[in-house]
This record gives sequence, C-alpha cells and structure tokens, in this order.
Amino acid sequence: MAANAGCNRGNSLDNADKHVLEAAIRDLFGKVGKELVVAPIFNCGSRTNIEVAENFLTNYNATILDMAKVTMGNDVLIGPNTMISTLNHPITPKGRHDHLGLAYP
Repeated sequence: MAANAGCNRGNSLDNADKHVLEAAIRDLFGKVGKELVVAPIFNCGSRTNIEVAENFLTNYNATILDMAKVTMGNDVLIGPNTMISTLNHPITPKGRHDHLGLAYP
C-alpha cells in the first residue's frame, strides 16, 4: 500500500513545481541518478525496487510492476502507456488458484 500512496501523491502534484515532483519520485524509487522526469500518471507495485541511472524519463501513463528489482541504465526514455512487469502468473488453473505468482528482476 505504500506504493499506492506514493504514486497517488506524485500523481496529484502540480507538474509546474518540478522540484517537489522530483522529490516525491525520488522517495518512491530505490535509487535515482541525475535528471529525472516522470510524467503523470505513474504507477508502481512495490516501491523502492526501481533503480534508474542518469537521464531517466518516462512519459504519460507508465506502470512499472516492481515485485522484483527493475534496473535501468543511463539515458532511458520510456514512451507513453508503457507497462514493465516483473510479475508472471501461472498458466495452470491450480497454480493460479494457489496464488503461485513469480517475480524476476
């Protein structure tokens, strides 16, 4: 739930106040380099499992389901409406019933 609260906070901030918005995202991610831009609406799953290096930008409506570590290097630009997911659900009915989801970095 901490991820939801952090995303809601960041998504509700005024985009004109870049310093406050950047501080909210830095609090949400595990590690952040210089030059960070995260456009709203941004959502993530776990909080602090996302690590980005220098010059990171994600455009509008991005989702990173970070049940496992998500690491991005320098100069990463993510387009609008992108989803990155570390979580996979079983394909068998029994596996789904038993909630045997798997997450990989």
